[in-house]
Amino acid sequence: MDRDESLIIWGGVILIVGLAVLLFFAALKDEKDWAAYREAHHCHVTGSISSSNGWGFGTKGEMVSTYIPGKTLWLCDGGEIIGRSN
Repeated sequence: MDRDESLIIWGGVILIVGLAVLLFFAALKDEKDWAAYREAHHCHVTGSISSSNGWGFGTKGEMVSTYIPGKTLWLCDGGEIIGRSN
């Protein structure tokens, strides 16, 4: 393996690790923002929707498997209902 190939491989590794770290901190911020919103608007759990797998059809008519993630339903001030993925 020459120097150019090594630089390309290490550049790819650094890019992937950097994106993983960025996604981690974005998820952390989203959770903090949701906690603050939940407190400010006095939200409480009212129910949940379980996740499900199924079959559907793609844009070209081919059969595809589908996954719908479960959600927790929150009722906030003013009657607003928010569904958050589990």
